[in-house]
Amino acid sequence: MISLVLLVSLSAMADPIVLSSAHQGWSTGFDAPELHHKEVSSSELLYRFSGSTGDGVFLSLHVSPLTRRGATKTECRTHYQPITDKILMIDRQSIKIEALASLETMSYNAKIEYKNKVYNMPNTHFYFMLNGHCADLHVAASPLYKHFDQTVLKIKTSLAQPLMNSNLLLSKNTSH
Repeated sequence: MISLVLLVSLSAMADPIVLSSAHQGWSTGFDAPELHHKEVSSSELLYRFSGSTGDGVFLSLHVSPLTRRGATKTECRTHYQPITDKILMIDRQSIKIEALASLETMSYNAKIEYKNKVYNMPNTHFYFMLNGHCADLHVAASPLYKHFDQTVLKIKTSLAQPLMNSNLLLSKNTSH
């Protein structure tokens, strides 16, 4: 009976999302819900990916070079922090920062008002380095989405796995 439950749960998971930039020389992958609406742009100075599911999950990845060689995940977080600090709807008391071996996370709720009612929109940023470039993987969800914590845990676990997040150097003719 247990093996049947595991098979059902594994088959419901989408394939890992694999993103890469030939311009910046990196590749990364992570587990996430299947994304239906996707956009990507890439150059030597900036990589942007965004996608969303049909049930209220929004995901984006921004990658840009840092000027200092050997920069760390903490410097990566502080690189993007001024952008996040400007978002007025963030509930500052809900901010939580977690440092892991290969990445840092920042989670918070954004206060969204709709029809005179205030909702909490959960958000988590994953900050990590990709071949000398600073990555900000942002996951947000509709206040009605019930599986945000499980989605964040799945992404965090897969980013922490060396085989999934290999930061591979790419040949010049590879791009996604």
